[in-house]
Amino acid sequence: MKTKYYQNKKALLQNLYHKNHVLFPNPVPSLGLDEKTYLSLITPYTDLIATGRDSNGDHVYPKSVPFEKYINFGNVDSEISVCFHILISAFEKRLRAYLITIFSEKMRLSGDAQCSRVAVLKDYYEKGSLFDLLPYSQELTSGALLPANVDEMKRRREVMDEIVNFSTPTSTKRPSYIACHYLETYGYIPLFVSLHSLGLGSLITLFQMLKREDKKAFISQIDDAGNHLFNDNEICIFQQNLKTINVIRNIVNHYEPIFPFILHYDLNKISRLCNLISQLKSNLSSTMTAPKILPPIEALITRPNNYNKELFTRLNSVITALQ
Repeated sequence: MKTKYYQNKKALLQNLYHKNHVLFPNPVPSLGLDEKTYLSLITPYTDLIATGRDSNGDHVYPKSVPFEKYINFGNVDSEISVCFHILISAFEKRLRAYLITIFSEKMRLSGDAQCSRVAVLKDYYEKGSLFDLLPYSQELTSGALLPANVDEMKRRREVMDEIVNFSTPTSTKRPSYIACHYLETYGYIPLFVSLHSLGLGSLITLFQMLKREDKKAFISQIDDAGNHLFNDNEICIFQQNLKTINVIRNIVNHYEPIFPFILHYDLNKISRLCNLISQLKSNLSSTMTAPKILPPIEALITRPNNYNKELFTRLNSVITALQ
């Protein structure tokens, strides 16, 4: 196994010059290393600049590489991240609104029109069922109801506890302004307010608890052309897409480079990612403008070679889908 040591900025610049053949302007500016680390400014783009690997598995680079190439890659990376942020934010709002509506309606139909008895959500894992949700121990997979794995059941329990704890006045989690309003005015925090506190990952877990028809109803809302998806296989694909959306959202929200995710995406499944992007774009409201980014990447930065041409294919597919 290889060894990697921490290097300060001066050592990094020397290493880039001698090993990666990077040419720097004179005088050398900060080069973005004050706001980005080596791992986010250099590492994500080495495969796109390299011409291959040697017998030790190390990258082989052209004889000279202007540092501007790394800067340009980083700029395009940032543009792609901004696009995903806009698209996923709009989707998350739609998903949250749907789940708030449907869970509150289920609670109303159970006899709690005020949606105040939020602690009943614990029945889901203590008694195994709640409202008309999927049983706690089952999940819809490959078009069939199968036993849920241990991790999925644990996550369901954690989300239900998260909602209940937020709704409890003695909770250590500081309520939002709207939650404080309900608590001070009505004496409790209703379910439809508590669900506003959930992150995308928790919302996705709630969606996984829904039965077929409730899932189909949401998918039909965001499906381009408004077609209902009644095929169980399509529901499973959508649930897989939800996980992809959450992964991208976490990358973007933590200001990590998005290129590595795209470059390592299965080339045979890249069309599914592009279809997902199209679906996210169609979900934008009429008052929102779909984000735009730069033309295909190699026209702006560098030309692909035999070593990295498939990587550029992935990138260009995603960029084209985002146009």
